[in-house]
Amino acid sequence: MKIAVDVCLGHRGIAMLRTACHEVLEAEQGERDRDWLARARAAGAQLLVSADADIEIFAYDANIHFVRSSR
Repeated sequence: MKIAVDVCLGHRGIAMLRTACHEVLEAEQGERDRDWLARARAAGAQLLVSADADIEIFAYDANIHFVRSSR
């Protein structure tokens, strides 16, 4: 599965996803949400992981599954 993760997840969480054979697209530190989401969509992300409520709205509008992470 292609998973786009915001900076809230951390290196351990990302490593766990990759170990489980998921393709992970990471948001860059300081990258605007709009730019990260555009990259995620262009890459065909099937799941967004973020702690931001506005990302959940985008995911809903874009018909992409969403998981809220704690900060």
